[in-house]
Amino acid sequence: MLFGEYLINKKIIDSDQLEDALKIQKVNPQIKIGEIVVSQGSITQMDLINLIESYIKETGANVTEMSEWLKQEEADALIRKLKAEFI
Repeated sequence: MLFGEYLINKKIIDSDQLEDALKIQKVNPQIKIGEIVVSQGSITQMDLINLIESYIKETGANVTEMSEWLKQEEADALIRKLKAEFI
């Protein structure tokens, strides 16, 4: 399951919002879906980090792909948070 689909399933965004975000990403492929959703005001930056944490736990997504979803400092914060839970 892709992260955008996950957001729809969690009722964070609807399919129209995802479609809009994907259009933005098509023109600006360097911008991540999560960043777009934050910029649209649907969620906060902290919401995004928490949602990605839930996404990884619930879907078994590869943690190494986080760089595709988050800026480096956000990925580092999430890694620290996950490590604290498992150590």
